[in-house]
Amino acid sequence: MSYDFLSEQWFKAAREIRESIRGKAAAQPKIRMNLVIRDVPGESAPAHAHVDSTSGLIEFERGHLEDPEVTVSLDYSTAKAMFVLGDMQASIQAYSLGTLTVEGDASKLMQPMMPDPTTLAAQRELVAITN
Repeated sequence: MSYDFLSEQWFKAAREIRESIRGKAAAQPKIRMNLVIRDVPGESAPAHAHVDSTSGLIEFERGHLEDPEVTVSLDYSTAKAMFVLGDMQASIQAYSLGTLTVEGDASKLMQPMMPDPTTLAAQRELVAITN
């Protein structure tokens, strides 16, 4: 079954995937990032989400963190490309076009992610559940 990116059902399924790899995946660089996602289909206001990897696992959730290191504003299609498909080129292109903006410690965004076989398998599952 697949769900619309950022829907409640999608977040629930993504959590289940994340929990299935907890303790098995390689630790990722630590970042606390808020996201303001514009142009979400069917929504009049931007979606607020966050990424928190301080546990070593990338946790993408609804709502904003208090005291994030960085806040990124971007459009829905770029967010989906980045956080579902793992397409970091989409973020570079959006930044160069001015459709992705950064407030705070931009150096946090330059940390290389370290995908391992477990993380890559989880990403393939995420792609499979996403419309």
